Formats: sequence, structure tokens, C-alpha cells
Amino acid sequence: MTKWEVGEGKKTESTNYFKFFQKLIQKRPGAVLYGSATIKATELFEPHYDSLEVLVTKVMEELPEHGFTRDDVSPTLSEGKKGIPYGLNIFILQEMARYNTLIKEIQTAMDKIKEHALNGATMSTELERIYQSLSEGKVPQEFLGYSWTHSLSEWIMTLKKRMEYIRDWLKEGDTKGLWMRAFIYPKGIFNALLMDYSVKFDKKVNELNMKLELCSGSELQEAIESRRNSGAPLGERYLYDLYILGAKYNAETEVLEDLNEEERIKKNFSRLPVVAVSFILDTVEEEGEYMCPMYYVPIARKKLGEYENFITKIPCKTDLKSQYWVLRNVMISCIDPEANA
Repeated sequence: MTKWEVGEGKKTESTNYFKFFQKLIQKRPGAVLYGSATIKATELFEPHYDSLEVLVTKVMEELPEHGFTRDDVSPTLSEGKKGIPYGLNIFILQEMARYNTLIKEIQTAMDKIKEHALNGATMSTELERIYQSLSEGKVPQEFLGYSWTHSLSEWIMTLKKRMEYIRDWLKEGDTKGLWMRAFIYPKGIFNALLMDYSVKFDKKVNELNMKLELCSGSELQEAIESRRNSGAPLGERYLYDLYILGAKYNAETEVLEDLNEEERIKKNFSRLPVVAVSFILDTVEEEGEYMCPMYYVPIARKKLGEYENFITKIPCKTDLKSQYWVLRNVMISCIDPEANA
């Protein structure tokens, strides 16, 4: 069983020892491994209150105690122009509701599992799947809108960071930097930005086209300063902490490049520069660009749970034909591929 080390978000060497002893135990007739204790196979049909209760208690201790409340929301969040609430405010309130739903679902599942531990109540197939995932140190699919395969400890640590980002936004207002990983439905951010541009500049929604540009650096403040000095459009926002897989972006030449063999073996991805988001009246199509698909998780899959995995396409300059990158399955991910294990 994986040790809990939420501070580091990593599994310890005990995981390997656990698997080793599990193999040894499986060779002994009439015994299996249950949690961290060896028991006879006939005892599996009896409730093991201590193991269940300890597991549930540990998970609940590490998870956020509750979702968001009214106290987390700034009174000015609902203000807008001409009586119309800002699209970004609507979006972040919807994200708040999604997180509250997620936390409630987790707490409900934990309460039901704990009830089973206390009085032997029958667990549904869904609860058994949740318990099995937790006991293996994995994230239950039922807890996620997007089902990336973080270890449980890392997912809990990241969940806290994501909720803290949302809480800061609710209290202090939206920021220039948009951490796509923090959103349960990241695709909705573009509709919100489009709505705000339309209201702010008195333009019709169907007259505006989204423009995405790679900045000169991968650090948020550095990119914002650089864009500001070069005359960035009003209302520009910035996507940060993104990753490109199957290729690398040369910051000096500002061109997409292929990976060498050593890079492909050791690390098939790299940090992408910050992406500037704005809206213009005209559609600008430049030659020598690969419209790189951006996904929430680094899997070329249309759906993950109830939400779409595909988000948008980001233009990347290239000296090669787009088909070259398509065949190499080059994509952009909001999730760090190293954490997706």
C-alpha cells in the first residue's frame, strides 16, 4: 500500500516492498493481502472495520474540509458593465459550484464507506470501486470530471492548490494569469472572455475572433511585462503552466522543433511559453504554423467523464509541414505529464 506523503506528493519505496510481499503472499495457499494486513481468504467475506475506518479517516484528514461558502465570494464579484455581470465572474462562480459538488460527492462516498465499516452495511458496486481505488492509492474515477491518473496523495495535494487558486479569484477578483489546470471545465474560460470583450468594446460576439499567441517566456510575470512593453492589446489574458508533448519550442527562434532521440527516451515533453489570449475583428491566418491541439490531459481522447478533453488549438510557428507534427501526435497539455502516472 502506498504511504501517505501528501507534502511531497510522491510514492515511497514502500510501494515496491508492498508489491514484493504481495507476490509472496499470493503463493501461500488460503491467504491474500487485504489493506496492510495478511488474512485468510475465507475472512474476506467478513467486514474489516478497522481497515476501512482507518482508510476513510486518513482520506478525510487530507482532503479539504469543505467547499466554498459565501464568505469566500467578494461582494463586488457580481458587478459588471451596463448591468451585465462579467463573463469571467459567471465562469468562476460556476467553477465554485462544480468544486462544491465534487467535495460533496467525496464526503458522501466516504460517509457511506464509513457506515459500512461501523455496522457492516452493504456497499454498492460504485462504493466498492471507490474503496478499491483508495486502498491502492489511486484516484477513484467517480471523484473526477477529468480522469487523469494521479496517485491519490498527489491528486489531493493538487486539489488543494486548485481550490486555493479559485478561492483567491473569488475574493480578490480575476487575474491576468489563467491557470488552466485549476478549472474543472477549462474550455468555458474562452466563452467567458469572448462575452467580456463583446460587452467591453461594444462588439457583436460573431464579429470577434480569438487570437492566441506564444509569449517570449514560460514564467507568467515575465511574459506579462514583455507583452506590456511591446504594446499588448487591452484586456489580454494569459494561459500558463502548459506543456507540449512530442516536440519542443525554441524560445530564441520562436519555432517548433523536433526532439532528438535522447530527448524522446528521457523526456518526451517540455514547458510551453505563456500563451496570450485576445480577440480581434479580423481572422489572421499565417503560413508556416501548426495548429497544435490543446487537451486537458495528455491523451488524444475526445471525452473524459462528462467533460470534453479537447480545449482549443494554439498556433505554433514551424519550418515543417503541419502533417509532420500531426503524424508525431504533437499536442499541448494542461497537466504535467510527469504527474500523469
